[in-house]
Amino acid sequence: VNESISYRFGKLHVGSIPSESSPLLIYTSGDDQVEWAFAMDVSSQMPNTQLREVRGLCVLPGLARDQLRFVGVWTYGAERGKAYIWKFGELQYFYLSW
Repeated sequence: VNESISYRFGKLHVGSIPSESSPLLIYTSGDDQVEWAFAMDVSSQMPNTQLREVRGLCVLPGLARDQLRFVGVWTYGAERGKAYIWKFGELQYFYLSW
């Protein structure tokens, strides 16, 4: 785990594992049980590219979904990114500034 922040009744973690080429966004409940995990892969939208790191997590609360802001380091540099998380579910989608 590279970075963690408090979120709702648990924590959001971002990190990587050797078997995944993209960072993982993981939500754990208060008792550290994994509720959901999402591989932040950009290669389907931008072939031959890779998101290598996600850092600087910041959550902005919303009505039906919350916004997660971050900096994503990818093949061509670092860019701001946003992810949307449903209040009672998991990640809806994410994107970098491009």
